[in-house]
Amino acid sequence: MITLKEAFKLCRIDDREVVHFCDSVEQEKMWSWPMTGKEVREKYDMKNTIVTSILPHFCCGEFKGFSFVLRKH
Repeated sequence: MITLKEAFKLCRIDDREVVHFCDSVEQEKMWSWPMTGKEVREKYDMKNTIVTSILPHFCCGEFKGFSFVLRKH
C-alpha cells in the first residue's frame, strides 16, 4: 500500500491525465470513476489517501491510463 501522492509520482500522472478510481480490484472491471490529475489533487488528501493496487485501464482493448484501487475507510 502506498499514498496517492506516491502513486501519482510512480505513474507520472500530470494535471491533464485521466485516471480511474474504484473500491476493489473486482469492481474495477464493472465500474470506476474517472478524474483528471488536477481534479484528484483538489478533491483528495494526497498524503493520507491509501492506494492498495494500481491497474492498467483499457478501453476497447487499448491502454488508456491507470486505475487506482483506494482503501475503504
